[in-house]
Amino acid sequence: MKIKPFNWGDRVKHFTPLKVVNYLVVHHTESHDVPATEIDQWHKNRGWLGIGYHFLIRADGSLEQGRPENVVGAHTLNYNSQAIGICLTGKFMESKPTTAQMDALEELLTALRGRHQQATIVRHRDLQATSCPGDLFPRQELQDRLNRPADDVGIIVGNKRFSGKLIEGQTWIPLRAVLEALGHKVTWDGIARKVTVE
Repeated sequence: MKIKPFNWGDRVKHFTPLKVVNYLVVHHTESHDVPATEIDQWHKNRGWLGIGYHFLIRADGSLEQGRPENVVGAHTLNYNSQAIGICLTGKFMESKPTTAQMDALEELLTALRGRHQQATIVRHRDLQATSCPGDLFPRQELQDRLNRPADDVGIIVGNKRFSGKLIEGQTWIPLRAVLEALGHKVTWDGIARKVTVE
């Protein structure tokens, strides 16, 4: 999982350490697709130290760092001292997150749950009177993704997702489908029992 870093400069000395993580809070920007640097400016204009979210997920599924994971954020009033904020760009009262965003969110939350096992995954609206992250945010889909058996493996090729299995430490994938998604021609010779990839 590649995360674009954020340059805080001298502002880092003003952060408060995050001592416990009880919540992983999902937000939306309620805006068009913007980089963390633009949200940083919005939040500075409010008098904050800078971007209040710890992670930002762009429309194309790319991840950007906001606040460092180990410091208090500014995203959920009364819960910031015990929560990590994850924000997806978009207006989810009008449209759903992209598949790439949901894939990235699943991967990020899985990693964060591994580090903060006591944390509960919630939407902003589950903790405060707000519509965030919007009525069209697919809560059930996210729960289903996160509750998949541990041996299910997601393989992403371009904008297509394939399901594989983790069996005895090895990942088994639908090879033909993945190769064809990559633009290869795959043929099977049943007599010679041979697969040819062109």
